[in-house]
Amino acid sequence: KKYQLWLHADGAYGAWFAMVDTAPKRLKSLNLCDSISADLHKSFFLPYGTGFLAVKQKENLSKTFGHDHADYLSHESSDINFAELTLEQTREMRGLRVWLPLKLLGSHSFASCLKEKLDLTQYLHGELERIPGIIIISKPVLSILTFRHIPKTLKHLFEKEPRILQNADVESELLAHNTRLISSINSRGRVLLQSTKLYLSHDDPQPAMVIRIIILSYLTHRTQVDHCINDIKESCMESGSQTLPFM
Repeated sequence: KKYQLWLHADGAYGAWFAMVDTAPKRLKSLNLCDSISADLHKSFFLPYGTGFLAVKQKENLSKTFGHDHADYLSHESSDINFAELTLEQTREMRGLRVWLPLKLLGSHSFASCLKEKLDLTQYLHGELERIPGIIIISKPVLSILTFRHIPKTLKHLFEKEPRILQNADVESELLAHNTRLISSINSRGRVLLQSTKLYLSHDDPQPAMVIRIIILSYLTHRTQVDHCINDIKESCMESGSQTLPFM
């Protein structure tokens, strides 16, 4: 406001969690933005190709996306042009995908589903911390967390000197170990985990591979999360007994 700058928030998958009372307070600050965009096909569980854009001043939308610039659609009346507010002419009517579920189910149904995902992620976080060798890399803010597994052959060294993970040979073997772990978990056919890369500290020369979990599908409930926990636990037990080549 001080510099009269436009503040836009890319809500991506996280903006809809603002509907949940227990969501992080920082999401409540979205109302300070001049505009917000968000993906409806992610945490609003709607079909692909459905997006959302909201602005505080609706005249900005009509100026940008209005039809007055087309000569064959021009009109001289200053009254509301309902063609601007209804069917999207020859373009696909994506708004119906949003309106109908909200009309049938109500916004509270979506908020309840999102709250379940937050609760399940916190439950998963707590259970993963109980598994020997699991190190939580990024704690969940919404419904994403990352972790990696340290095998027993390395755990005692890590407890004495956590920076041993910065050793190139150690990191190389941990990469191979956690890659095998993901394959073992996914091969059971009940969950699908993926990897990503994160810097574990500010002075790390290279990012490290970590295992990433996101709980977001409306079909994911406590049963599926328990399957995930059990598959991770069993895979860690099987792989944790293996001796790393450099030990």
